[in-house]
Amino acid sequence: MDTTANQLVAVGGGGDDNGVTTNKCLDKERDALLQFKAKLQEPDGSPSKWRPEDGDDCCNWRGVRCDSQTGHHVTELDLYANGLVEFGNLTNLQYLYLEDVGRCRVENLEWLSHLSHLMRLFMDGISLAKANRWVDVISSLPKLSYLSLERCELSQVMYPHSSFLNSSSSIEFLHLENNNLNSSMHRWLFPLTNNNLSTLDLSGNMLDGIPKYLGNLCSLITLSFDNNSAVVNFPDFLNNLSGCTLLSLQWLFARRSQFKGSLPDDIQNFSSLLYLDLSGNHINGTISEKLWELPSLEVIDLSQNHLSGAISENIGNSKAVFVDLSKNPLQGVPSTDHMSNLSYVMYLDLNSCKLGPHFPKWIQKLENLTRLDISNTSISDTVPPEFWNMQFDYLNLSSNNITGEVPDLSSNSGFSPAIDLSSNNFYGPIPHLPSNLELLNLSRNKFSGGISFLCQVVNWFFKFLDLSHNSLTGQLPDCLRHFRQLTVLNLGHNSLFGKLPPSIGSLIHLEALYLYQNNFSGELPFSLKNFTSLTSLNLGANKFSGNVPVWIGENLSRLYVLILRSNNFFGTIPSELCQLANLQILDLSRNNLHGSIPSCLNNLTRMAQVGFLPPPNVHPYTSNMYYGLIDEVCSVGICEAGDPMDPGDPFSLIRPRKMENPSDTPILDRFRRKGALDKGFVSIFAS
Repeated sequence: MDTTANQLVAVGGGGDDNGVTTNKCLDKERDALLQFKAKLQEPDGSPSKWRPEDGDDCCNWRGVRCDSQTGHHVTELDLYANGLVEFGNLTNLQYLYLEDVGRCRVENLEWLSHLSHLMRLFMDGISLAKANRWVDVISSLPKLSYLSLERCELSQVMYPHSSFLNSSSSIEFLHLENNNLNSSMHRWLFPLTNNNLSTLDLSGNMLDGIPKYLGNLCSLITLSFDNNSAVVNFPDFLNNLSGCTLLSLQWLFARRSQFKGSLPDDIQNFSSLLYLDLSGNHINGTISEKLWELPSLEVIDLSQNHLSGAISENIGNSKAVFVDLSKNPLQGVPSTDHMSNLSYVMYLDLNSCKLGPHFPKWIQKLENLTRLDISNTSISDTVPPEFWNMQFDYLNLSSNNITGEVPDLSSNSGFSPAIDLSSNNFYGPIPHLPSNLELLNLSRNKFSGGISFLCQVVNWFFKFLDLSHNSLTGQLPDCLRHFRQLTVLNLGHNSLFGKLPPSIGSLIHLEALYLYQNNFSGELPFSLKNFTSLTSLNLGANKFSGNVPVWIGENLSRLYVLILRSNNFFGTIPSELCQLANLQILDLSRNNLHGSIPSCLNNLTRMAQVGFLPPPNVHPYTSNMYYGLIDEVCSVGICEAGDPMDPGDPFSLIRPRKMENPSDTPILDRFRRKGALDKGFVSIFAS
């Protein structure tokens, strides 16, 4: 049996770095393993690779670990991504890993009851839908401290009424996530809970609350309730934890769990709470002022709820280092005196809260602040000069009405490597910026002048550059060799001109290239054929010339968007474009193309699928920045953008533009009837 050992844990002496022991395993345990493997096959149908001729010592077999101090018993067995049958003869087994064995189903777990020394059991991905007495078996294991049953179809188990009587459990870590469990699980969950339980993960289920007995788990430190799909009243949820659990609980994860109701004052009773994540719910009302008085709370994430009103003055009492209140209709903040007392905070996200119209000067008082997001906060003001002297890892001031010039930041070595000033009214030349830039978004402002500042950026980890929708002029400088890790380059809607410099060929990791609506000219450099990661290419509305390159179809196989419209390309459409199997938007209109449309374009079936287009893999700070790029794809008049619904896949919002006049419909059939191209070829989601 070809197993992996990447999850093995050292459990005793006698073995080298590869788990090889100097003494042989016991014969009866070797025979048990051989009997076990006799019932197994590899995923490809070939026999398992444990064989007697491999040697008598099963302690040397892959995925097997022995402890020579206990008579060479097998103490650990890792069958990750392999088959599963009974092997209860391994009575000294302590750790058993059976995760993700494919479509394996287990109907009887009685063999587990013989493993009285078992301490850790991982059965993630194994169906226990017909293992009706699994709770009884698990509860009978006296030393079991870690149990993980993620994705085990536990919601389908029929539990006999006689189960769970007089059972006890020693489990400290219990993972039951992604089983579609509902409230009927509360009856059988009880035998698995005890005063030793410190971690309980119920994420990804359909629970409409938690049972009251969980409030009596005096050792519970971590409770995960993420992604539960049933509606839960949050005050009731807290009330069911109001026993001794409220004194022990330190970590509460409850993201996207359909919570409704308010954030009550009862939160003050959870005096040990360190981490509170209630993001992505439907909690409404004001934020309880008692929240800010919790003495140990370090992380507060209440983002994407329906919280309203003003932030309490008590926020100045908080010792939190991470505060995320973004995407709530909060109105205003306390005075500078109160906010400046928030001295511990390092990460502050108030995106979409109303802070304006004045720029919040209290920010300059937060000496430990390294990550700041005050985007879309109704600020209509200039930035105080002292603000630019602060040191950030991440700064987002986007989607406001901030005006003024940005000063030279090159001398501030501690200034943010990730800067988003997009969608404001900043003007003047783009200043010299920190040389350690990783992300820069200055799009949709009034910046002017050239972009020679790029030659001062020498960070090999520069990932994202968006200067679109400004008034930039001049040529693209030939210093792009520094940016080999760049994944997004957007210079669209400016007045840049000239040929693309040779160094652009160094950007081999680009996933999105937008140069539309400029005055670039010349043929496309042959070096662009090395952009094999490219998913979106928009060169529309320039003065590029020459034939449509054959290498686009031969090399850029990951393209979803190809827009070359409104240029000076000539010749025929190369049939090699038919190799772009992922292509969903193709626009070659308003060029000087001639000849027939290649019939093989009919094979590009994804152009008939709406909502399939994925975005490039973006820098972790920048997923929200792609909403602006939707407009660029749609700016050519072929589609419209929907409302943001999925932050992870904004391009899925693109849908075909509704055509009121059939004569305006740029669909393939219209051009096919002509048999030739007069203005080029446009195909958009050809449905």
